[in-house]
Amino acid sequence: MMNIKNYINGAFLPPVADRYIDNYNPSNGEIYGQIPNSDVQDVELAYKSAKKAFPSWSKTTIDERSRILIKISELLEANLQRFAEAESKDNGKPISLAKSVDIPRAASNFRFFGNAITQFASESHESVGQNAINYTLRQPIGVVGCISPWNLPLYLFTWKIAPAIAAGNCVVAKPSEVTSLSLSLSLSSLFSLTSLSFLSLLFLFSLFSFSLSPLSLYSIFISLSLSIIYNIYISHPHT
Repeated sequence: MMNIKNYINGAFLPPVADRYIDNYNPSNGEIYGQIPNSDVQDVELAYKSAKKAFPSWSKTTIDERSRILIKISELLEANLQRFAEAESKDNGKPISLAKSVDIPRAASNFRFFGNAITQFASESHESVGQNAINYTLRQPIGVVGCISPWNLPLYLFTWKIAPAIAAGNCVVAKPSEVTSLSLSLSLSSLFSLTSLSFLSLLFLFSLFSFSLSPLSLYSIFISLSLSIIYNIYISHPHT
């Protein structure tokens, strides 16, 4: 039985409340593992970790960020078979499809944004007759919240987190709780082999609802970390 844990600040951690939900193989309906049934305590832990990591990560040079993202893409490609098998087992799609589409395009996402970040530049425009210049600065904003669906678990997930990380942000992310294996095996293990291990990948697999104030919800989605949140239903107290 495979037990997946949250990955926060470079460490694999059980959910604070020690609750889990079953993980099913869609091809035969069998339970092959368990995933964390995380709650607001786990979100808070991941968010604080991400917020703490932001000052350091946001000041990392563009060249260093580029190097790390391209390294992740290379590791994904080097482990193509392993990740394709995990995606197939978790999602139910043929291994051949995962090998030809899902994993290669996940690797391409990291490579694309790893290269793109080196091409960004600030812009300036002269205000003729006003003795002034307007300029644009591209800067990281904090901890970003990302949500991805079940049908292309790794591909669409990397499409969201790669640009956020490349820009110097940290991420609190929510993949689907029904397709967690490839993310756990690939991103967590790959990030632990790179300089991203001090960031937080939070796997929150939750089947319940909880309420947050508008301010708390806003802060989660604009602060920067790298966390992964599975199936968290956030409801406003007045809705």
